[in-house]
Amino acid sequence: MIDASGDGRSRADYALAYAARGWAVVPLYWVDERGECGCGLAHDGQTAHRRADGTEFVLSPNSRGKHPHSLFAPHGALSASKDAATLRRWFATEPRLNIGVATGEISGIVVVDIDPRDGGDTTWADFVDRNGGQMPDTIIAGTGGGGQHVVFQYVADQVIRSPGKGVQVKGNGGYIVAEPSRHHSGGTYVWLADADPLEGATPAPAPEWLVTPKSADTLVLRGAGVRAAGYLSPQRVVDLQAAMQHLDPDPYETWFQVGMALHSTDAPEAFELWDAWSQRSLKYNVNATRRKWASFGQREGLHVESIFAWAAQAGWTGESPRVAVPAESVRVARPVADVQSAGDMGLHELPGALGEVIRYTLATAAKPQPDFAVASALALGSVIAGRRYVAQPFGNFTSLYFVLVGKSGCGKEHGRTAIETILAEAEWPELLGQSGYASDSAVFSSLLLQPTHIAFIDELGALLGNAQSEGMHYARAAMTALVESWGNCHGIMRPKAYSTANLAPQIAEAMLKRVVYNPAITLLGMTTPATFYGSLTGSAIEGGFLPRLLCVQTDIGRQPMGEKFATPVPPSVVDWINASRNHASDRGNLAARGHGAGERPTTTNVPMDLASMRAIRAYEADVLQSMDALDDEGIAELEGRSVEKVLRLACILAVSVDPATPRITADLVDHAVRYVRHWTGRTVQAVREHMHGSRFAQWQADVLRSIAKGGEKGRTERELARANALYNGLDLRQRRTVLDALVAKGDIAFVESAGLSGRGRKRQAWVAVEAGDEE
Repeated sequence: MIDASGDGRSRADYALAYAARGWAVVPLYWVDERGECGCGLAHDGQTAHRRADGTEFVLSPNSRGKHPHSLFAPHGALSASKDAATLRRWFATEPRLNIGVATGEISGIVVVDIDPRDGGDTTWADFVDRNGGQMPDTIIAGTGGGGQHVVFQYVADQVIRSPGKGVQVKGNGGYIVAEPSRHHSGGTYVWLADADPLEGATPAPAPEWLVTPKSADTLVLRGAGVRAAGYLSPQRVVDLQAAMQHLDPDPYETWFQVGMALHSTDAPEAFELWDAWSQRSLKYNVNATRRKWASFGQREGLHVESIFAWAAQAGWTGESPRVAVPAESVRVARPVADVQSAGDMGLHELPGALGEVIRYTLATAAKPQPDFAVASALALGSVIAGRRYVAQPFGNFTSLYFVLVGKSGCGKEHGRTAIETILAEAEWPELLGQSGYASDSAVFSSLLLQPTHIAFIDELGALLGNAQSEGMHYARAAMTALVESWGNCHGIMRPKAYSTANLAPQIAEAMLKRVVYNPAITLLGMTTPATFYGSLTGSAIEGGFLPRLLCVQTDIGRQPMGEKFATPVPPSVVDWINASRNHASDRGNLAARGHGAGERPTTTNVPMDLASMRAIRAYEADVLQSMDALDDEGIAELEGRSVEKVLRLACILAVSVDPATPRITADLVDHAVRYVRHWTGRTVQAVREHMHGSRFAQWQADVLRSIAKGGEKGRTERELARANALYNGLDLRQRRTVLDALVAKGDIAFVESAGLSGRGRKRQAWVAVEAGDEE
């Protein structure tokens, strides 16, 4: 064990001591002798790293040695533990770990984190001075970066507010870095001499002036003076001034209520606003105004928002000047990097016979689409291996659902033509199913006739949208049956139950025997981006159909028709199909449709080696972590079937390589993981951009994307209107509302910077703001 303290105590000893006093420990990456993070990733604020969902992220230099260890704490602070055996196991495995302490209810503490780099020391000192300059005796730590952690007791019905810039409050879901952890600057986190929790110090209750009751709508000003600790942004002050121009201070009730509403902010600017407005009345008396202000207490139902409502009733349109902040005070969000293309990732090739299918599909296409050619080849592999091969030891069959998303005229329909031609040449036309399903009964009837088949749906986006429309219960039922078929590849599918009371016994008995063993539908759908993304809703995800799709969107738009050559189907592809379908003693779908559904098919197990199983387990851990990260957005289920897709895909690739003795190897699993990860990541990105719960949310997302594309230069009002047709079509009130909502969420800021020439009038523009750093 590493002696972290110089007095013989190891980091494990510290962790156990924290747990003994009831604090939950978060294992963090360490900092090495060079000041680099033990995670091994670049922390330069520029290098893009890829998450399990395919999205990219960067690590700031300040996060070195501060973020949770991905193996021991896959869920961040939620993985914190007080269990001594768990802590010993962590530090026995990796004794260099830095130590985090979870904040909030789990440890009974809430922490004020003061960062001098952002002016937090000045903010905190001024805040304490404004409230009497007295701090209770409590636990305090010096951070490795020169800041402080001030620790108070956690109280469930209280909220501690940040007084401003450079001061963060860590409560539920947060954590701090604790002694004896090392900072990347070379410093060490230490408890102050008289405030060391390991020497008996205890956290004090937060002072009254720092605490807000959770249930309170307003804040109470303590004392008789004009002192306050809240905050009104410069824009908020200007908005209030504009609104109050429409209110008359002469009526006592109006004067009194406006004062109460302003007082609720507990902001130092509040009295000045009220006093300046009050001077418009002939009744104004400065001493009376001050006395009344000092008498205000908490009053239910009055809030600063009331002022805006009263002003609107008096004719205020909501217009007020925009207040620009200095550009250098805002961290502009980096433009979202373009996702690496499937071709750049080596995903335009497949091993074995399916590679020949891709080349044939592209050679015969008047409008070649490599991404669609690969998906079509995999769809062919899915139906050829259907009810024939099973990936072991997990028991996964091969049926997959694909949707090709591309503009009309881009060439997305050619994959269907290629598959139909290939199956006809191989004399397996019975694997070609119907063009869609009108109901759940249609799905089941198709499976009775063809327990293994591929269905082509020309406008899958419309089906997805119709299934969510009122009165379209048949479409919803068809989609539910497709979900059931996808999940029952390894089992039995039965029809919906109906009353048999009026049926002859022999007919009723025959109905009970109508089952499909190992249903194997392969789906290849086509849709346009507008139709598909327009159908995206939370119910589409929750219903289970969308998470089962592999959505493949081309970046190649409409194309002119090129030369199309009459290319024969490669004989090797025909031989592979027959070898795959005829490998067992029975033929399953037999020559005549209508046989085989009620019989268990003869299958070939496709084993995987140990390296493959390890790769699957590692990918599963990534997927679970990704789902946790997506939970707050309500789209975690988009990753829910990723591991199963990889297993089915790996089995298809193994059959493509060798239909006689297929075997899943690590390289095939790697290819399957990269394929599923890439297209699932693209789907997550598309859902984030296009799925919103309301029209107003859609407006916000659309405007934010336009502003973000402006980068550090940002976009002026005029530039935004030119760049965004939606924004240009909104009236002034709607524009203001959208921008205000984005400002309130911290997504954008209105900044002022020097003009392009550096002289003359300054440029004022909207910029997208980088999300705050947790640490």
